[in-house]
Amino acid sequence: DFGLTNARSFPALKREAEEGRSDVIVHTGDFAYDMYLDNATFGDSWFQFMQDIMATTPTMVCMGNHEGMYDALNYRSRFSMANYEETESMYFSFNV
Repeated sequence: DFGLTNARSFPALKREAEEGRSDVIVHTGDFAYDMYLDNATFGDSWFQFMQDIMATTPTMVCMGNHEGMYDALNYRSRFSMANYEETESMYFSFNV
């Protein structure tokens, strides 16, 4: 689980990021369940929780079903993909 209340994988991710062992994070959606709650302050709390990691490790994101509420407003306002003009930040691809 990667939520605020049961973040079981977070300590390992944080440790790996601090040690420079992660080249990139690919997050496949469902960042914080129901980011829109409390006028989106719930989403704000989750991103503050993740700020140190996301500020130092390149992060690629994908929208999950929990980010889709209100036409994905919370997702669209927080992420900007390189090809925004074409996709409105809904997708991006890269070769690994």
